Amino acid sequence: MEQAKEERTFGFSEAMESKGLAARKISEERRAPPLSAVHEIESYFERLPCFDRAELQGLLRDIRSDDSALQDILRKVRWRFADPSCAYAELDLAARELRREGLDKLAVRTDGAKAQLMAEQGVAVRAGLNISVAASELAAGDQGLAAELRDFYRATVSSDPGPFQVYREILRKSGVEGFAWRVAFLTRALGEDIASAGPSVEPARLYEILSGLSALRVLDTVHESCEKMVERMRRRNIINITAAGVMWHLLPLVEDPVPGPSKVIPFLERLGIPPVHLDLQIAALCDCRNLLAMIPVGVYRDLEARESTLRAVEEAMDIRIEQEESA
Repeated sequence: MEQAKEERTFGFSEAMESKGLAARKISEERRAPPLSAVHEIESYFERLPCFDRAELQGLLRDIRSDDSALQDILRKVRWRFADPSCAYAELDLAARELRREGLDKLAVRTDGAKAQLMAEQGVAVRAGLNISVAASELAAGDQGLAAELRDFYRATVSSDPGPFQVYREILRKSGVEGFAWRVAFLTRALGEDIASAGPSVEPARLYEILSGLSALRVLDTVHESCEKMVERMRRRNIINITAAGVMWHLLPLVEDPVPGPSKVIPFLERLGIPPVHLDLQIAALCDCRNLLAMIPVGVYRDLEARESTLRAVEEAMDIRIEQEESA
């Protein structure tokens, strides 16, 4: 009897130990995400360096907490993630996780929120997925700059910019000093967008923007000449202006055809050269005429606009020369 009792006790103890191990294993499995989920997260992290893994758990808690409706889910993800590409990635991963947990209704609503986000901001989402690595690498770890570069690219492909509009935006954001760097970023980002499985916009449009950048690269030489012009002006101690400032004031003469000298003369005063310094105005007009001639035709509206602008500057120069000679 004692032996039988011991055997029963041992068997019960063994069964309880086995049950405890099984329960612990199930608990560990629940805590640890499946390998497929890890791979899904890693895949997004590789494409989106700005992706925040920790925020995914926060979003899941938000969605589970009140049996969220579709619009609530969309509002919650936008509150957590300003970047639309990151918001899309988080919704995609959240829907998959909810489905794994058996919360199918919430998963369907989360998928619906993801679809609505894509319908409303598809270009921005796809652009971010395709070019975030390039933005992060060129920003050298500066998250604020990387975010600005992503938005700069999104704005470029979302609108319909010609070379002039792209140049004006680069000049506004980076000046002459950051021009080559911005063009290099756009060139790389466009290439990666074109090569992706899902380009942000039609590839033909991306190729068109890329082609326009080739005209802008020549402007580095224009900027060098502009720096020399500015240095000559500074030596006269009349004005203090930067190369970016000169180029910015020249833009209106490039954007629209200039029918005559009346639009050119005020440009000199915007540079800060008063009419009493006719010799300096003449020198500035000569330099500006050379700068405008160096700007590629593709940046102007067309060849006729370029010729009209150059002719107007020459006429303005003739007027100032006559005034100097008669003084």
